[in-house]
Amino acid sequence: MKNICLLGFLGLVGGVSLAAAVPTFDAQLVANSPDCKYIDYCKRTPQTFSMVDGRSVVTFNYVKRNEPKGYDSEWGILTRAFAVTAGKEGVVQFVLGGQIKRTLGPGGHLTWLGADGKPILYQDALGKMSPIAVALKQPYVAPNSKVSSSWTRLRVPDGACQAKIEFKADNPDLKEGQTASIHRLAYYEYDPGEPNDLDDLEAPTLELLTPSPNADFTAPLKFRLVDKSGVDERSAALKIDGRDVPLAALSREGDAYVYTNAVPWEEGSLHEIHVTLADKRGNYGSDCVFVAFTAKKAQHPKWSVREDGMPLKDGEAFYPFGWCRIRPCVGNGFDMDRGVREMQENGLNVGHTYMSRRDGPQVGELLDDLLNVCERRDLLLYYEPSYRNPDRPEFLPLAQKSLFAGRARKLSFWWGIGDDTSMQVMPQQIRRYYRVCKAVDPDVLTVSADVVGGAGLYEPFLPYLDVLAVETYPLREETPQDYDMAKSAANIDGAWRDIKSSGISRRAVVALPQNFKGWRGWKRLPTMAEIKAQTYITTACRARGIIFYASTGQKFHLRQAETNIAMSATCPLDEPQFKAEFFAFTREFSKLLPSLAKADAAQQPTVTIVKGPAKNVLGGDAVRCLLKEDGLLIAANTSHLEVTAEITCPDGRKITHVFPRYGYLVNP
Repeated sequence: MKNICLLGFLGLVGGVSLAAAVPTFDAQLVANSPDCKYIDYCKRTPQTFSMVDGRSVVTFNYVKRNEPKGYDSEWGILTRAFAVTAGKEGVVQFVLGGQIKRTLGPGGHLTWLGADGKPILYQDALGKMSPIAVALKQPYVAPNSKVSSSWTRLRVPDGACQAKIEFKADNPDLKEGQTASIHRLAYYEYDPGEPNDLDDLEAPTLELLTPSPNADFTAPLKFRLVDKSGVDERSAALKIDGRDVPLAALSREGDAYVYTNAVPWEEGSLHEIHVTLADKRGNYGSDCVFVAFTAKKAQHPKWSVREDGMPLKDGEAFYPFGWCRIRPCVGNGFDMDRGVREMQENGLNVGHTYMSRRDGPQVGELLDDLLNVCERRDLLLYYEPSYRNPDRPEFLPLAQKSLFAGRARKLSFWWGIGDDTSMQVMPQQIRRYYRVCKAVDPDVLTVSADVVGGAGLYEPFLPYLDVLAVETYPLREETPQDYDMAKSAANIDGAWRDIKSSGISRRAVVALPQNFKGWRGWKRLPTMAEIKAQTYITTACRARGIIFYASTGQKFHLRQAETNIAMSATCPLDEPQFKAEFFAFTREFSKLLPSLAKADAAQQPTVTIVKGPAKNVLGGDAVRCLLKEDGLLIAANTSHLEVTAEITCPDGRKITHVFPRYGYLVNP
């Protein structure tokens, strides 16, 4: 397909119309369509079909059932296989509408198929033959919008002659009577390197020209609008700090727009420039940037990420080793000072808490107590500065207060800007959160905790996260499963795979090993052998930090009284025997931190399996190794069976070691 004619902006947020072009595949969204299978997994989203702007549209209508907690509305569509041409460039157009604000669970992806209709396979990072799947960019239906388009570029691999697309959403913020609609799902092809009209499929973006944070309180807000095909200024709706400002009212310096405030900006103020507009081809969207004004210097170290993913504290490598969910609870005698002291005495150097000022003044005061304790004892702490959904009106003032307060503390380490992120928010929302954080305090890292599923899960979020905290929570059943430890390796590998695929460097991956039971799916606490195995496996897979994840326990102290909280998970540190065994292990592991902070050896060991399986049940290597530049070798068994391996190091060491289930090796 060459020289596709675009019809331009149609007055909808759907973006470019390609009606003049003939796509390779354009799904007919009608009842009993041979093009699509409509799936209502939870039997709560019946479909209706209608015509909108001359096109068939499928609408999923959420209907709440009578179940006590029956809110899930998992639904989706699966297309038939359609023809593709190996070597061509392709584009998938996806137009979403209705009242949906986010999509969950694996979202959308395209899978390549061969002539036999079976998926084209490749050897993934785990050494497993897996289908080649392309994660689709998800449309984000912004507030006050009706529909939104996304475009995903791809190249048809050798051997592929068909493809199919699956879109899936799970509990996407739909309430009784609300709807989500799919307006279009289409695929286009064109020849690589030849002129075509698909070279610009993105909406214009804002480029901030005013430095932030800024100590000049008279500095104007300067920005430019950037787009390949040129901006349609007639479509622009500009807001500065929520107030409508005509674009034409701004002065110009070349291609830059300049807004000068009538009075100097205030100390500790944060200002948002938000624009919604289209380009000359009709790509329509919104973007925002922020400028903070302060003359006060940040009191904390400068944090960054080394090329290999290791966090840096004032330029020095720092290996995080910590504990999640610090709160006053049974395990610390409802005394946070004791809890922090015990962590430090047992080798931990980082803490995390979910306590946030968003939870009200009582929790906010409790958070301040913990911050004071951590600062006094010099323990680094990270927490969430504001609401996880940055579209909430309360988000910005709370973020502003928290972030400026963080600049004044020496313990500021990471800002948690997401949790189960791919299941809760869209990449555009994380972008807003990230930009707020970096405008106020660019020398603190942003982190999100997330599960790892199929290829591409992390990739849309990577531009806005300095650190990926990978939830390695494999132990769900009452009894050990063959795949438990294999999952810990696969999850870390998945994060690194997405980083490599994205081409974005200087991103850290840290592991959150499971150290809890409860909620809906985790039926028992890990044994100490399983905790140690998770730790050494994820370390051998190049996790650049270990932060054990646990719940807060059943009770939580708000000032004078113990208050029951709605949690079904238990904290293992509430149990004295477990606590003693766990802290004995953390003291042992903490001795390795100086070596783990060093660079990996340029040449890694080779592993020969002498006895037992070469692969675990998920297809990954049964024995994983990491060699550091100072000679530290860590190896761990990801299989459920005993394995004997011969490990040959580049320095001449040859080690034959028997790895039982949960076995590991530390040498020297």
